Amino acid sequence: MGQNDEQYIDKKGNGTMNKILLAACAMTCAVAVAGPKRHPSYEPDGKPVSGKAAETANVFRGAKATATGQFGNYAPALAVDGKRDDCGAHWCAENLPQALTIDMGAAKSLSEIVFVPYWRDGRIYGFKIEGSVDGTSWKMLADQTANSICAGAVGFTLDFDPVEVRYVRATVVSNTRGAKNGAHIVEIEGYARAGDAKVAKCEFLAGDIFVRYDRDVPVDVKALAPVAKLRGWRGERVSAMLVASSSRGFQELRLSSADPRARLDVLRYTLGNGTLYGDILDGTSETSFKGVTRPVVYTYDIPADASGTIRDTVTAFINGERRDLPVEISVVPRTLPPVKDWKFHLDLWQHPDAISRWHDVPYGSDEHFQFLLPYNKVLADLGQKTITTTLIDEAWNQQTYDRFRSCVQATKRADGSWTYDYTVFDKVVESMEAAGVTGQIDCYSMLPWSLKFRYFDEKSGRSVAPRMEPGSAEYEDFWGHLLADLCRHTKAKGWFERTKIALDERPDKLIRPALAVLRKYAPGMGLVMACNRPSQLNAEAFDVSYGYRHGEGLAKYAAERRAQGKFTTYYVCCGPARPNTFVFSDPAENAWLAPLSAAMGFDGLLRWAWCSWVENPFDSQDFTAWPSGDTSLVYPGPRLSLRTLLLRDGIEAFEKAQILGVDNIPELKVFTVKRGGEAGVHAADVRALDEALNR
Repeated sequence: MGQNDEQYIDKKGNGTMNKILLAACAMTCAVAVAGPKRHPSYEPDGKPVSGKAAETANVFRGAKATATGQFGNYAPALAVDGKRDDCGAHWCAENLPQALTIDMGAAKSLSEIVFVPYWRDGRIYGFKIEGSVDGTSWKMLADQTANSICAGAVGFTLDFDPVEVRYVRATVVSNTRGAKNGAHIVEIEGYARAGDAKVAKCEFLAGDIFVRYDRDVPVDVKALAPVAKLRGWRGERVSAMLVASSSRGFQELRLSSADPRARLDVLRYTLGNGTLYGDILDGTSETSFKGVTRPVVYTYDIPADASGTIRDTVTAFINGERRDLPVEISVVPRTLPPVKDWKFHLDLWQHPDAISRWHDVPYGSDEHFQFLLPYNKVLADLGQKTITTTLIDEAWNQQTYDRFRSCVQATKRADGSWTYDYTVFDKVVESMEAAGVTGQIDCYSMLPWSLKFRYFDEKSGRSVAPRMEPGSAEYEDFWGHLLADLCRHTKAKGWFERTKIALDERPDKLIRPALAVLRKYAPGMGLVMACNRPSQLNAEAFDVSYGYRHGEGLAKYAAERRAQGKFTTYYVCCGPARPNTFVFSDPAENAWLAPLSAAMGFDGLLRWAWCSWVENPFDSQDFTAWPSGDTSLVYPGPRLSLRTLLLRDGIEAFEKAQILGVDNIPELKVFTVKRGGEAGVHAADVRALDEALNR
């Protein structure tokens, strides 16, 4: 007695098969997520962005709790720990009546109590709740001694006129399982009247997609709007932030849209440096959430034949209460071309190892590439133009959580000749092509940071990774054979013209001898480079990307390269501090990056990490010394991030600017490297540009 009759599994510990809707390609993929630390619906706790105290709406959470009795380890504190969904964690005491008393430490205004007794087996409790200022004189707040209803997971919501009390006492007087079975309280929560507070009891309104909403802090409904208003071109994807608020949390949040072309994503939170950030677009399959504020992302693809105003209604059921939010989309009589025809040169580096690890499938297997394809389709929908491959192991010297294996397996035979297995290389390229990415094939790297090159040595019967200096005979032997065979293989596959040798942030003294080998053994094969600043050496690259701070003043240079069929972009990575795509970056910074490329006369953007996940990105985006979120822009599933959605919005702005003529848009002139480093300017810049592009 006093214990539950069933065996329960912690919600965070269940493995599951979670079906999610793929945002970019309107398809469903089944995602197997193994291991308790990787449950996709798990959401961590942490500090709110605003720095305000979490769960300020529930004044009972964490308060001092005492009781007239206790069974085993089922202590009074379990009734005020904020874990309403954990039915197994409750206070209990045998033999009725029994009472639980909460001391808030000081008198506080109270007008609503949520009382959740144990409910799993259908039992029914009679109870009463009283309040007191001094702990001696008590006033009845709710008399449910004649209750005949099982609480259910939602519990009982008890409203009354506002009172000032310090102590609250809940007394259980009956239990249909018998008086000896006792009292069991899973959670009791207290709330102030919402009338003069900043949060209404239950609201669903339009917010601002550039504002971060604290999950555990009531939202200021005065800053929200009763209608979500959007404006865009035909063929454009527009997005809005909707905000659901509930002073007593979300036991149930169900969402639907009247227009089937709309997509809704509840925004889930992850940690960055111990602070909660809403970043994960997670569809609508989950219906129970932590906190008192829950953002919802609305996206809509405007049809190519649309005109006038598109009207939609989003309906939210919040703890059983219905709220309807109108959406109005004004259609600008201009047309954005299909994604495949966008000019923006987007280069987000892929990492197949991370996907095989997360989905628990062997690297390079058919199952691996079945999981990989949906991620590639999301990339294609962003306008991705490049395919990331590796010719060696760990081109970046093990800077990621997961291995970065070579797509080509090299073997040195006992007689000194070489053989190569391109199985994974071919699958990577073919998977991207199947997703719709048919641009250049970037092969990393002749110059890894460690200058170590792994291969299987048949003579010794093991894998070796000797260090080879560019310019040495060993280096030329290794790369000369590999490059010559790569030419043979890619020509046979019809990929030679698209295949490029890629170098990342290497000094000229190493690049020169490497280029000599490339020209000798792979004449005609193109070069891709990411480098800090322009030089005569990197000017010959087919695709060159310069560090953020070194891109301005190169518009004429970029135009000359463009005329030669070459690409010039800039990149952000672990720096600058702003603008960037970190999980803690101002959301508008993500939408600011692509217009900067247009303002500088460049062709696009490079970002080093698409899916180089940390151990569990659902829990935290922190990883070693990298800024939080630096290692990925997508979540397992695939689930888009808010950062990626806004990055895409910026790319659409770039495309519009090309159509209208960059020189005809004065609002682009404020997009400069110096201004990008300033705090708090990005949202205003993006809004002003959006207004100009949509006139």
